[in-house]
Amino acid sequence: MPRVVGFDLEWRPHFRRGCAPNRAALLQLAYAVDRRGRDWRPKADGKGVVVLLLHIFHSGITPKLQDILLREEITKVGVNICGDVSKLLADYGVAVAGAADLSDAAHGRQLRCVDGITTNVENKRWSLAGLVEEVLSVELPKPQHIRLGNWEQRPLNAEQQAYAALDAFASLLVQYEVAELPERLTLSQQLRQAIKERAAAVAGDAQE
Repeated sequence: MPRVVGFDLEWRPHFRRGCAPNRAALLQLAYAVDRRGRDWRPKADGKGVVVLLLHIFHSGITPKLQDILLREEITKVGVNICGDVSKLLADYGVAVAGAADLSDAAHGRQLRCVDGITTNVENKRWSLAGLVEEVLSVELPKPQHIRLGNWEQRPLNAEQQAYAALDAFASLLVQYEVAELPERLTLSQQLRQAIKERAAAVAGDAQE
């Protein structure tokens, strides 16, 4: 059983004001495990990654799926995942445990280090595409005609399937990449580090 799962939802949007949102139609889960069922770091080419496209609008939430969603030890990662979790609860009455927002993870890391100068991006409201570009340095395609399409239709077309699978896979990949970045220092930590480095430099000069 994987410990980390990329998580995302899709639903058919409304184009009229005042209408209640449509129910979540598709649930995507992405994970990477070896032949023994152990987690392993996903590769950018997607080899070894499993993506499940679950058309819950038609199937509902099965007991097996609900068991996975309720397992605290399985971390579900995504951007604005709290919104997706709330929608799943509102639409299907099913809670999700172990949800972790990639924006929070990114806020706690040093995302860019250029010429010895660290740039911290704090409290930014990330989109998945924005975070993928920032962390992976690639563009995540978001064609409007697919993103705003009919996710309730059965079967989903090839473009929809590719789009949905890529979103869940991108969340999984970003999680592993962000986890390897150095932790972001608070202002007081940066000050203490600067003082420590300055003191060491002065001590070195004194010995010469």
